[in-house]
Amino acid sequence: MKKTSLLVVLLVVGTFFLGTFGVQAAGIVLNVAMEAGRMADAAQSVVPAFQEKYPHIQVQIVPIPYTQYTQRVTTELASGGGAYDVVESYFLMNAQYIPSGFLYPLDDLVTKYDVDMDDFVTSAIAPGTLADSAAEVSPDGQSIFGLPYNSDILMMCYRADLYEKYDLEYPADWDHLYENMGVLKEREGIYGYVFSGASHPATHLLQDFFTVALNTGGNLPLSTDLEPQMNTEGNLRALELFIQMVDDGFASEGTQEYLYAEKNTMVSQGLAAHMSQFMLSAYFALEDENASDVAGKVGYAAVPGGNAICGGWTVSVVANSKHPEEAFLFIEFLTNTENNARLAIDFGNGPVRRSTILSPEFQEVFPFAEELVVALDAGQSQYFNAPTLPIWDRLDQVVYSNLANAMYGNVVPQEALETIDQELARTLRQSGY
Repeated sequence: MKKTSLLVVLLVVGTFFLGTFGVQAAGIVLNVAMEAGRMADAAQSVVPAFQEKYPHIQVQIVPIPYTQYTQRVTTELASGGGAYDVVESYFLMNAQYIPSGFLYPLDDLVTKYDVDMDDFVTSAIAPGTLADSAAEVSPDGQSIFGLPYNSDILMMCYRADLYEKYDLEYPADWDHLYENMGVLKEREGIYGYVFSGASHPATHLLQDFFTVALNTGGNLPLSTDLEPQMNTEGNLRALELFIQMVDDGFASEGTQEYLYAEKNTMVSQGLAAHMSQFMLSAYFALEDENASDVAGKVGYAAVPGGNAICGGWTVSVVANSKHPEEAFLFIEFLTNTENNARLAIDFGNGPVRRSTILSPEFQEVFPFAEELVVALDAGQSQYFNAPTLPIWDRLDQVVYSNLANAMYGNVVPQEALETIDQELARTLRQSGY
């Protein structure tokens, strides 16, 4: 056979195989940006099974520290550099990312691959998430820009053994909880409550504060028509309760520096009796017999009053990914029922599916499962009243910095709330609202 004929044959055969097997022949690499630690580790654990199912797709998890995550991912997406195909996102990212065109709309792919969106808990697909109701800020009127990956809801972790020892009843409200704090402070010499009190962009002070305020007649920072509404009797009552905890020594020393992990540490070392904390990572931290002094001694329940702040992370496809459908296959695989259950049980990732939470294997590990699904369906985000507002990071700073000033005696509480409303109004006005 002549060389030219052989070359033609090889080209025809090569074209046939490439056309038949497509991306399998070419090979694809997906880069997935994830928060370092539990969530990145959980995602990494599904990669071998995913690559076995789709051998033509290689997945590289890129872990980024929590305190750097938003800035690094936002900078990369804004540059259009193409470093990531998938990013992990949370509530605040949608208002900026969707209208900026950073994320790939998933509506058609959700339909094509028959993803059961109704199985996700309500707070994971509510307005303010990337998984639903994003059409109003989407240039193309699309709704879905991410699939729920990790849910969060604040629940109460308390020393059940000490409640039994001193015949204490689980409180129905925060005044009753305060009385219980006093009993345990006096009789056991431990702090009554630990909260995230840092004035810092990564603080959980807002979540801790509003979980109390929503149960003392308080409300979220803005109304649905963007009117500041922090200066209310309910919010004042909540703020005064935090100040009282600090002044009476019920709040742990150093709380003004605490972010997330410090809360778990204080309770796990037996130094504090109560905390409202995101589940399920707290459960793993407190029940680890090798690291916790209170394993088997902690109770878990809905916070007094039942209203709690939720959080949550979705996984999204980057708009300029060269392989959007393959990237979607990975996030669909990562969040399916089987993996959602395994990652919750093995890593403490917050479950996002009802079928996961109510499954026998989940309930066997987490005895508070039924309360958890109720809490997640009812959970509120401090952004739900205005989920598409792109300046929430600036508004948040106004709220938490002034709350912290009042909590630690730098300003009287009424003045702090008045100042918050004034500064919120000014920030909104300067931004054109």
